[in-house]
Amino acid sequence: MVDFIYKLPDELKKDFRLTTDKKNKSHIRIAIIAGLLLYSLFGFLDKALVPDMNMVHKFWFIRYALLLPTAVFVFAATYSNSLYRWIQPLLGLTVIVAGLGINYMILIAPSPISENYYAGLILIFIYGYSFLRINFIWATFSGWFIVLAYELSAVFILDVPTNVLINNNFFFISANILGMFSNLSFENQSRKEFHTAYQLDVSNKEIKQNNLHLEERVKERTYELEKINRKLSDEINEKAQIQIKLVKAKERAENANNLKSEFLAQMSHEIRSPINTILNFTSLVKDLTESNCNEELKLSFSGIDSASRRIVRTIDLILNTSELQLGTYEISNREINLYNILESLHHEYFKYAESKGIELKLNLINNKAKVYSDDYAINQIFANLIDNAIKYTENGFVEIILTNNSHENYSVIIKDTGKGISKKYLPHIFEQFTQEEKGYTRKYEGSGLGLALVKRYCEIIDAKILVESTEGTGTSFEILINKNLDPNINFKKDLYIIPEKKL
Repeated sequence: MVDFIYKLPDELKKDFRLTTDKKNKSHIRIAIIAGLLLYSLFGFLDKALVPDMNMVHKFWFIRYALLLPTAVFVFAATYSNSLYRWIQPLLGLTVIVAGLGINYMILIAPSPISENYYAGLILIFIYGYSFLRINFIWATFSGWFIVLAYELSAVFILDVPTNVLINNNFFFISANILGMFSNLSFENQSRKEFHTAYQLDVSNKEIKQNNLHLEERVKERTYELEKINRKLSDEINEKAQIQIKLVKAKERAENANNLKSEFLAQMSHEIRSPINTILNFTSLVKDLTESNCNEELKLSFSGIDSASRRIVRTIDLILNTSELQLGTYEISNREINLYNILESLHHEYFKYAESKGIELKLNLINNKAKVYSDDYAINQIFANLIDNAIKYTENGFVEIILTNNSHENYSVIIKDTGKGISKKYLPHIFEQFTQEEKGYTRKYEGSGLGLALVKRYCEIIDAKILVESTEGTGTSFEILINKNLDPNINFKKDLYIIPEKKL
């Protein structure tokens, strides 16, 4: 029960008992002497209360011939190291002898004299539980042993009336229970104090050990610092030279990046110009010969147009990616209408969708969806998403949806009935140069840059991307653009969410 209230570690229980008994040694001696004197002095009360001297002599025999030697032996045991380890059961024995003595006096004393000795048992309980410093186990055993002895004698020897037995039991049992709680509280407190003292002692030892270790470490570090200081004077010039070299290398790298950007821009112009010429003349020839050309020639015109647009798109993706990586992209915010942008993109990609035999739906609920944002970034986000949706859809439709949502944002959804994205690949869709199908046998063309650009442009304008996809069924990309450009919005949806990140 004591363990239940305050459980000591098993390795401390023996030390606790020995330490507590040693600490209480002086108190135990005083308690034995005080109890012995009190028990002996009540011999005068025996003579005053009991008229029969033969009975008085029996009472004195209990007091002076039984308890006195027992108490003296236990007192002497406090001075013997070999006997003192048994001090707890010896103290319990002393209480039992005293209590059984009172029980015997109750048995042989005639009524109503015997009733005067009931209070003596109460004193024994108080003494055993509180004053004598007996531990909880032995104190409880002693107290209830005395009560049991009284019960047996009262029922089978004295034939005590029921009402008297109930009355006495009430006081005896109450005294035992109160004594148990008193003793338990004392031992519980003793255990706490012992454990706290032990922990403090361990902490002090650890602190001393740590201090010693720290002093050694300080000496080591001091020696190392002295060595470093001796080397610093020789290294300063070398580091200065290295710093100069790094500055020059940085300048060369910046110049190389600028040259790279200029080269890409120039190459883009050099490639786009002939491609646009090819597209224009192809379109002209197609218009002039459309009525007379056969089906094979029509497919050739379509192939030229598709390949040329693929080259232009790839160049655009590479240039945009380079610009974002170099950090040279300049944000130009202005008031734009999402409705107009999406309507224009629908018109631009309508023929592409029609050429694949799928429907490009436009569902724009709000025609006044104005935001203050970067026009080019917005266009690139939706152009790439629409292009991807059409590319990966063989049957069904692609739908562009513009609505307000409950968070006071504009929601643009690009939804398709295409091949969908596997759960395994879904977390990687925004990584550069990655595609679910790889190698020369892949079914769909592309550089793997489109969705990576979508993510970066969303980060630039503080938009959020929510992706929901089922393999074989279709994919839905939702872009949430806050009207007030407030990025602190919490979305609770079981989807793959790409968080915003400033460039």
